[in-house]
Amino acid sequence: MQDHVNDQVIKHPQKKYYRQRAHCNPLADNFMIHPLSPDYIDWELHYPNYYSDQEGFKKELHLNTKKYPIKYNENKILSEKSAAISKNLKILDIGCGYGGLLVWLSGHFKDKLSLGLEIREKVTNYVGERILSMQQNGTGKNISVVKTNAMKYLPNYITKHQLEMIFICFPDPHFKKRNWRRRIVSYSTVPLYWYLLQEGGLIYIVTDVYDYYVWAVKVMDTYKTLFERIPDDELSSDPCVTAIKTSTEEAKKVERSNSPAYSCVYKTISVEF
Repeated sequence: MQDHVNDQVIKHPQKKYYRQRAHCNPLADNFMIHPLSPDYIDWELHYPNYYSDQEGFKKELHLNTKKYPIKYNENKILSEKSAAISKNLKILDIGCGYGGLLVWLSGHFKDKLSLGLEIREKVTNYVGERILSMQQNGTGKNISVVKTNAMKYLPNYITKHQLEMIFICFPDPHFKKRNWRRRIVSYSTVPLYWYLLQEGGLIYIVTDVYDYYVWAVKVMDTYKTLFERIPDDELSSDPCVTAIKTSTEEAKKVERSNSPAYSCVYKTISVEF
């Protein structure tokens, strides 16, 4: 199924061909292919060029989309290379959009692997092809993207206390009150984020919707036994805070419109139930 990946595809893709509506319902009863658990993932498929220095460049994409499908194994993966990749996967970008933050993460955290999760088909294909075009030129080996529903399948990809950082940038605000349960920052998702983060792990949230920012702070502060907010004055030297407000496509739109962006950062304070 890799016939799609040819010399033309691995040029930087043109975003105009991958436009897709910004919002969807993550709670819709739409089945997505997913692994039984992280033990059933061959991470070499998601990071095909992680070992390219030894094995050469691979023109491969496995994004869990119709164009670039993936078949997850029915048996646990015992590959040492896959295990090494999984061990190094420390950063998660939930709702990664067109991949701007992933590209920044690739250069800033060169010794860590970052994974972007995106629910939209065309957008996932764009990010995958963008990453592959980088890898052809020797960069971006430490980032990947997969189409999945983070509100349903996160534990199928990430193990307990695996992550150092989670990024949630300009999420769908789901303005109507009856749709608040669809929000990616909610009373049901925050305990899961704690479960996936290491002790001292960080979750970065940024939005241009003030009401959503207030909501996110309210929800996060509800779990004071799991998270503590890092005061804004302690974040002035954190490059990630600058990145979430400048590197993503949504952030650039906000900048161009001279609109404010509201952010908060929380740290896990406990790893025991």
